[in-house]
Amino acid sequence: MGHTGQIKFTDHPLKYYALLLAYTGAGFHGWQDQANALTVQATLRTAWHELTGEDLHFQGSSRTDAGVSARGHVSNFATRSAIPPDRLPRALNAYLPDTIRVRDIKAVTPDFNARHKACGKLYVYRFFNHQSGSALLAHLTCHLPQKLDLVAMQEVADYLCGDHDFTAFMDQGSVVRKTLRRLDRLEIIPDPQSPVLNMVCLGPAFLYHQVRILAGTLSYVGQGKLDLGAVQEALLQKNRKILGKTMPAQGLCLERVFYPQPVFGGDGLDDYQVLVQADRSSLWQQIRLV
Repeated sequence: MGHTGQIKFTDHPLKYYALLLAYTGAGFHGWQDQANALTVQATLRTAWHELTGEDLHFQGSSRTDAGVSARGHVSNFATRSAIPPDRLPRALNAYLPDTIRVRDIKAVTPDFNARHKACGKLYVYRFFNHQSGSALLAHLTCHLPQKLDLVAMQEVADYLCGDHDFTAFMDQGSVVRKTLRRLDRLEIIPDPQSPVLNMVCLGPAFLYHQVRILAGTLSYVGQGKLDLGAVQEALLQKNRKILGKTMPAQGLCLERVFYPQPVFGGDGLDDYQVLVQADRSSLWQQIRLV
């Protein structure tokens, strides 16, 4: 990363863009800027400055914790750079490490906000369900060697869909006041060609560590450590201690963010509803690793 021949920004009018980003979480302390820590946001901002000379703020759709990866993180920014948008992904990627890739950049209206305009998110938590872990997928999956009851896991997953007070599925450290959330789909999908087991989550918004606690809870259900009754009791009592552990960050990936109108294609509200209703085979095609 790092090239000479900086393309200086000009006094052109402000232009507004949305940026579609993929990154591997390993090695980064999440998306959000942190003092004395390497983050995706800071790395992106540094790369932009090296490319154009501008100092920009990138508003992210999701903060993503340290170690969490993304295939479809969205951010927005305003720039005076004269670089055409169709050239920006390749130009910016030249200044970024290989673990961060700009997939696309689209012009948006000035009022577009990647975080506040989002109407849905697709997350996948991936287990490597085999006696031996995977060296090649260690940064994208969580090793879970135990034999799992997938039927029991899906039964609890189905129960958790809909509107619930998910206080029991939120770790301490969040300042959010509203804990009522809606899960539109929670699906357990095995990879037919590998030991990877996918927990697919679709919802408008999630609480702090909610998806990782869902993964821990369903893994406990699969191992016979929890049952549907215990999960129901935890929800009713808002008792975090009843449920499974918060699973490690490396198994989690932000796959896609959805908006009322498509931004990059396939990410509109209608596309979101299609995924909520899609059969398992179609959903699997959307979330498979390769």
